[in-house]
Order: sequence, then C-alpha cells, then structure tokens
Amino acid sequence: MILNIHGSIGDHIMATGLPGAYFKLTGEKTYIKTERPGGDPVYWESNPYILNQPAGEIRSLAFNAYPKDYMIYTPVRMFYDISGYIVDRSEVHPNLYKGRQPEKDLIVVNDQAGWPSRRGYPHLNELIRELLEGGWRVCYMRNDEYQDCCGQLSARQLTHYTYEIQPTLRQGVETLQRAAVYIGYDSGYAQVAGALGVPYVLISGPIPPINTKHNSCIYALNDSKCRRCCVNSCPNNCLQSAPNRNREIRDAILRNTKH
Repeated sequence: MILNIHGSIGDHIMATGLPGAYFKLTGEKTYIKTERPGGDPVYWESNPYILNQPAGEIRSLAFNAYPKDYMIYTPVRMFYDISGYIVDRSEVHPNLYKGRQPEKDLIVVNDQAGWPSRRGYPHLNELIRELLEGGWRVCYMRNDEYQDCCGQLSARQLTHYTYEIQPTLRQGVETLQRAAVYIGYDSGYAQVAGALGVPYVLISGPIPPINTKHNSCIYALNDSKCRRCCVNSCPNNCLQSAPNRNREIRDAILRNTKH
C-alpha cells in the first residue's frame, strides 16, 4: 500500500501506528508519500513496517476535509478510512519506534499550537512556577518564528523555567526522548510525546480528549464547550476562561512519576 498523507505534523504523527496495524492485517508493508517539506524522516526512519520503494494501491488521508467524529480515537478512524476495518486503539497507537532515556525531574513544556483556539490556558505560567518550587527542572521548548494556521505568532506564556531551547523538529523529538513529563496543548509535540510513550499533560481546547489523547496521557484538560471553532477555523481563544486545574495536574504528575 502507498499511504498518501496530507496534514499537519500532528496528523503525520497520528498516522505512525497505521503501517504496523496494516502489516498485521495483510502481511504487507507500507510506502509513505507526503507533500510536507522537511522533517519527514523523523516520523518514519525507525518504523519497521515502511517500504523504501512505492508499491501497491494508493490510499489517501486528507485531514480537515470534513468534520471529524469527536467520539472516536483519531488513529482508529484513520485506519478505518484506509482499510475498512475497525481495530482496538492499542493496535494503531502512534509509534516513532525510538527509545527513551528520561532524565529525572525534567519537564518539557511547549505553549504553541497550530490553531489559536487550542492554546491560552491562563494558569500555565503559575503551574510551571509551582512545579519549579517543587523541585522540577523545566525545559521551555518553543520556536518564536512559528506561525499558526491563521498566520499568527503565539504569545509567550512562560516567564518561569530552568532553560529554553528553540529546536528543529528532530531536536524537539530528541528533547522529548529525555523528558520525564511533557506539558502542552493539542499540537504536534503532544502527538510526539504520545508516540514516544512520554507521560504527558494534554491541554486540549475545543477537541474532546477522547479524540486525540494517547495511552501515555496522564491528564487531559478540556473545559471548553465550543465545537464550531475546530471545524470553522475560528481564531477565538477557547481556553482563556478555563478554571484553574493546576492542583489536579500536579497531583497527576506526582502519581505517575518517581519524583
């Protein structure tokens, strides 16, 4: 099969578990075709179910072409789109097939997301200050030149952190391989965390967590009642009035780490 993928970084990461599930179903490996420039080898270079040369029928995954089913885990729906089969979420869970060497007490935080409605939790800076006071080290990972889907530059939310990096995608993946915990919005790096098995906090904005959270998600914040903005690209910030959930997030981190 030739899998032709269109979409964001997060959409590509979501698809990384599909070749393994397809191989289990058919015994055939998958060739990946994508029009996204740069960085693609990061997603697929370690995947044992990938062909080096195209072969087979072309199946397309065109994201955002129609409203998503908000009650189905996205990789399950994606696999149904290309195969016609419904599988358990564990069979299609994203996987970068890369190991981890987590550093004790290292939290990686990113406050960017491709859609403005998926970022802006007003208590994030306070949460990071509280974690620092609790003895965590915090890597603030962001790219100040990153423009979202509306052509906007997201505002910097953090003033409290141990150190900051502005990574390439590959460097971002390598940083998350060292993370004990990741905190971020519904974005590409949240999908990377899930595909690496990093325990992570998902701040999901308008999309219900059941749609995008992966097995290693230890806490999902979703207080927005808005659904239209995800479909119609509304630039409104759906998280700006979210209640403070920092204590719940801190408790979830402590329960799921050796800190």
